[in-house]
Amino acid sequence: MNPLLALARWLDVRPHQYRTFSVSALGAFLVMSFSVTARSLREAFFINEFAVESLPYVIIVTALISLPWVGAFSRLMGRYEPEAVYKRLISMLRRLPSSASNMGLHGGRNLWCTALC
Repeated sequence: MNPLLALARWLDVRPHQYRTFSVSALGAFLVMSFSVTARSLREAFFINEFAVESLPYVIIVTALISLPWVGAFSRLMGRYEPEAVYKRLISMLRRLPSSASNMGLHGGRNLWCTALC
């Protein structure tokens, strides 16, 4: 049996729900991957520059800064088709490494470029 069909059967996804399930799974994957990547980058940048004791403050500030982005993403998902939002998001993320190199974020100790360029 096809592994995707076996997964759909195991999760009790009906044929008319495949598209909804796929978009939801992609959204969950993107949220989790951004969360893991952002945390790793934040801690890597932070520990190189500041004392470890102030890391909790950075975590709080990061959460506060990310709240408007989460709200904007939620509004976009409600206003437009999720597939269109994901396509736009992926196209923006593809341009990110080239934008970082255009801003001079390459070489040296810059971890952002090491991760993305």
